[in-house]
Amino acid sequence: MNKMNIMFSKGLSEVVAIVLAFSIISFSILYIITSMPRPIQLDVKPISDKLKSYASEDVIIYPLSNSSWAIINTGSISINISYIVAFDDNLNKIILNPMKNNDRCTTSGLSIVPGKSIEITCFNEYRLVSVITQSGRVFSIDPQLYISHLRQLGIPMMSLLPISLSTSSLALYLSNPEILEMNSINTTIPLQLQLNSSNINITGSISASLVFVGRNPINNKFNVLIIGRGIGGDSLSIEGQNIDMSKIAAFRYRLRIENFTGELKIEGSNALPGIYPCYIDTDTLCSVNIDGEADRVTLYTNTSSIGNSVIGLDPYIFIGDLDNNNSTEIVFVTQDFSVGDSSKINDALTISGRQHLYLDSTVSPIRLIFSQRPIDNKLYRTAVLSLRFFYWDNSIDDISDNDNRIIMRIGIYDSENDVFVYSVYLSYYELCRYRGVKPFTYSYIAKDFVLYIPHPDEVGRKTYYIALELYDPYSNLGNINDADFIIGLEYIGIFLG
Repeated sequence: MNKMNIMFSKGLSEVVAIVLAFSIISFSILYIITSMPRPIQLDVKPISDKLKSYASEDVIIYPLSNSSWAIINTGSISINISYIVAFDDNLNKIILNPMKNNDRCTTSGLSIVPGKSIEITCFNEYRLVSVITQSGRVFSIDPQLYISHLRQLGIPMMSLLPISLSTSSLALYLSNPEILEMNSINTTIPLQLQLNSSNINITGSISASLVFVGRNPINNKFNVLIIGRGIGGDSLSIEGQNIDMSKIAAFRYRLRIENFTGELKIEGSNALPGIYPCYIDTDTLCSVNIDGEADRVTLYTNTSSIGNSVIGLDPYIFIGDLDNNNSTEIVFVTQDFSVGDSSKINDALTISGRQHLYLDSTVSPIRLIFSQRPIDNKLYRTAVLSLRFFYWDNSIDDISDNDNRIIMRIGIYDSENDVFVYSVYLSYYELCRYRGVKPFTYSYIAKDFVLYIPHPDEVGRKTYYIALELYDPYSNLGNINDADFIIGLEYIGIFLG
């Protein structure tokens, strides 16, 4: 019994010890846990209206022209423009208040609802960079968005030639308008002006070697250039004045008729726009019948059958739409009658058993200056020029008959110093590949040129222009270097970069 009591007392002591130990451990763990720092409690709130507005703004900016830009709201809320960021003429970035600085940039409005747009226009060489909205967001021009919006298929060219010209308006482009009347063309059969009349009736039947018929896109009237010589039976009546072409034009004539209405027949058929190479293809003259009215008629005839003479450009220029595409060609033509090769003179004709030469060449280049598009060398570094024209000459043997000389030059022109500062050339060997001599054939040629514009650091700040020169550099040397030409300019376009 005593033994059992001893064992019970011992077991009870062990239990009490275990309980006490567990209690101590529990209180220790509880103390450690309660002594640790408590975690931060986040106070989650809804996104503010200002933040929603800021995130919902979206704008696209793209140029409408060199001085105006469209601002389109492509977001989901209305926005307000607070400031405009622009470059000035010295490429300094400035911030403008559209309410105060409207002498520099103006807006068609300040508030833009979703899907709508406003227009910003800047003056005096200011260029828009970006806009700042009332919420403080900055939106800048993105060139990729600009290209995507316009969906351009090619380089945006600006035409330097109007769709319609006249001889008088052509003079506005000539560096020296006096060459229309003097000192431009050297010819072996001299010409002199016989008639220059306006608003007249013209009738007659004449013999022609080469005829140009073109439409004036402005009024649908015809411009005509007739080249030939007078033979027995030819007659011309202008305002009732009868002209015997066989007497005053026995060697050659050039008749230009501007804004003609009436009947015009070539070999008995109504004339349509185009070139009629009568003598070139058939070695015979064709008959031309005229009966109508014209705004202006000029008639040039020979003064003698021999001797060189220096005359004006006027009878060698034709202006009209030859291919009926509503774009006027400027044609420079020195061709009169025949074709040739390296064994005989090209433009020659035998009359009464005697050979007469009709060789024409330019005394000085015919220079056209397109001053309506000045080029500031501080703003631009290069110019891309696009030229569309046609070419023909009368040399069957091509390079065996003529040396390789310059026919056309185009480039960046400094009018102050009367020089080309950068130019490219088209020579005879290049151009003679684009035509057939006999039968008469030609095709329109498209050429693109990249021109360098001198930097202000090299030459100072300057204004340049695009200029184009035409040459007929061939007179004759025996039986060679005796080509005569037909060159037609239809389009000259420019892109500045």
